[in-house]
Amino acid sequence: MKNTSVFENKITWKDFACTKVWKKSLKKHSKKKELSASTWDLVKSYFPQFLKLCNKTPDELIEESLVDPEIGEERLDEYFEVLKNRIGFNSARNICYGTIQGFYSHNRVITKEWTSPEPHPAQVKSVDDNFPLWKFNEDSEEFELDRKVLQDFFSRLNPTCRAIAFALIGTGQDIGIILDRDVGFVRNQDYRHKRLSLNDNRSKTSEIIDGFYSVEATDAARSIVSSRPDADDADPLYATSVSARKKEFYNLHGRSFRNDGLDVLPPARKISKTVVEAEFRKKQRDMGIKLIKGQQGPLRPKRIGRKIYRTAAELAGIGDDRARKMLGQGAGNISSGVYLETGREIQERQFMKLEKLIWVFKEPELSKKEKETTKELRKQLERSMQDKNSFEDKMVQKFEDMEKKKDAEFVQFKEDLLKQFRLQMDSGAYVEKK
Repeated sequence: MKNTSVFENKITWKDFACTKVWKKSLKKHSKKKELSASTWDLVKSYFPQFLKLCNKTPDELIEESLVDPEIGEERLDEYFEVLKNRIGFNSARNICYGTIQGFYSHNRVITKEWTSPEPHPAQVKSVDDNFPLWKFNEDSEEFELDRKVLQDFFSRLNPTCRAIAFALIGTGQDIGIILDRDVGFVRNQDYRHKRLSLNDNRSKTSEIIDGFYSVEATDAARSIVSSRPDADDADPLYATSVSARKKEFYNLHGRSFRNDGLDVLPPARKISKTVVEAEFRKKQRDMGIKLIKGQQGPLRPKRIGRKIYRTAAELAGIGDDRARKMLGQGAGNISSGVYLETGREIQERQFMKLEKLIWVFKEPELSKKEKETTKELRKQLERSMQDKNSFEDKMVQKFEDMEKKKDAEFVQFKEDLLKQFRLQMDSGAYVEKK
C-alpha cells in the first residue's frame, strides 16, 4: 500500500494493523492493563513525524525491517539526528530509542542488536545549580527555601497558574496529576480539614498516590471553587480563563463575544500543560531570568513540584517509604511500604513535618507541642534577658562606685598634699631661690 492510497482513502496511521498491535501490546504489558495517556500522547506527537520523514506507512516500515532489521535502526538514527536539534539530545534519545523502537519490537522486529547513543549529562542540572532554591541559614544551621524568589515568582502568575503552582509545591506531583483535578475533588471533601487529601493512581509508575495538598494549596483550590458556585463536580478545577473562552468564541463565530445575555461562552476546559509552561516561562523572563530556547528554566513546573518536595522530604527526615507513597513513586529495591500504617492522622502528621519547609507565603500553624516548646523558649529568653539586664545594672553600679571611690581618694590626696605644703611653708623649709 502506497502513501497516496493512505490519503485517498483517508486512512490514518492509527488504522494500520501494526499500529493496533503496538497499542494493544502497550496496554497488555502495563501494570494496570491500561494504556498510559502520557505514553500515547508521545506516540501521537512524534510517530506521525517519523512516518513523514521515512515516507512510509507503518506496515511498510515493519515489512522492510522484518527482512532486514538494520533498515529500521538506520531510520531511527536519521530521525534522532533531526529530533535532537529540536527537543534536545536526551529527549530525542528517549523518543527514538524508547518510544518508537517499541513500535518495532512490539511487532516482532528483532531490535536487541540496535544501539542507542549514550545519554548526555542532564543539562537541566546545570540550570538548577546556577539558580539554587535552597539556601543554608548560618544561624539555624539548616537549609531553607529561598522564599523571596518564590514569592516574587508566585505573585506574578495569573490566579489560575498561581493556584497550580501552590498545588505543585504543596503536593510534589507531576503537573498532569494536578491538572486532572476536578471541582468535586475539592467540593466533596470535608471543609473542616485544613488539607485536601490526595489519593490517585500515578499512570507513569502505576503506583497509588497517598498524600495531601498543603494548607496554601488547599486554600487556593477552595478559593477557585468558591468563585465558581455554578460549576459541576465533573468540571475541571484548573480551567481556561474567561479571556481564553472569549477567544474561543471569536474563533467559532467570527465575532467578539457580547455580554448581552444572549451570547453564551464555550464551557471552561481543563487548562493545558502547554499554557501553564508558557505562563511560567513568561514570568521568569519578567523577573530577569535569562532563558535559552529549547532549555528548561529554573522555575519550571517539575522543579517547583517534585524536586522541591523530594528535597524537603529528605530534610524533614521522612522515611523513604513514606515519601515515595506520598509521591506515588515505585518502591524500587526498598520495601514496598505495605506494612506502613496509612490512617489519615498518621499520614497528615508526617506531611506536616515536610510542610514546614515548603510554604511560600503562609507559614503553617504550630502544633500544640511546638507551641509549648516555643512558649518555654520565649520564657527562657525573657529570663536570659532579665539576667543580662540585671548583670548590666550591677556592672554599671560597680563602675559608678569605683568612680566615686576614685574621686574621694583624689580629693583626699589633694588635701593631704596641700596640708603637707603648708607645713613646709610654716617651718621655713621652703625658701625661694634668688
